[in-house]
Amino acid sequence: MMENNDDWIKVHFNELREKYPGQYVAVYKDEVVATGYTAGEVLKKVRKEDRKHVIFMHIPKTKTVFYFFIETHKS
Repeated sequence: MMENNDDWIKVHFNELREKYPGQYVAVYKDEVVATGYTAGEVLKKVRKEDRKHVIFMHIPKTKTVFYFFIETHKS
């Protein structure tokens, strides 16, 4: 599944940059499931839905992007 999310992000990155510049997004099972202007806002939305293995990333206004995996499941 994670490889699919990575592939999906690569294929749709330009679209993400057009739709969500300067925002944080969460991608789960090849779809954007949460967006917001702060990391906390998006993380709160993702945790509320209790999704596991979500890709959480910031979409920059420039061409550089960093993204990372976050484990959102509560122990």
